[in-house]
Amino acid sequence: MNDEMDRIFELCDLVPAIVQDDGSGEVIMLAYMNRESFRKSFETGEFWHFDRARGKLSNLAPSGAAQRLASVRMSGEADALLVRVTPTDRNCANVSAFDMEITGI
Repeated sequence: MNDEMDRIFELCDLVPAIVQDDGSGEVIMLAYMNRESFRKSFETGEFWHFDRARGKLSNLAPSGAAQRLASVRMSGEADALLVRVTPTDRNCANVSAFDMEITGI
């Protein structure tokens, strides 16, 4: 894992991560990961990201629930991640942060 992590964070301290529901394929959010959140995600099995607004790590999705890490893929250029997750609480469905449609285009 260290080789992949070094390649991913070689160019930038924060890498965009598209977070997708593993079951439905719906995009839940665009998050950012740093080395610490990447390492912690693999160590705990929960998805951790860097919350830029709060300036600290978070394991919560827009729904307020933690997410179990299903898989992580990196782009060919190692400049973005695709993270597939499942909700840790079966009663709490993944809620997409992309709920506002832009019209008039």
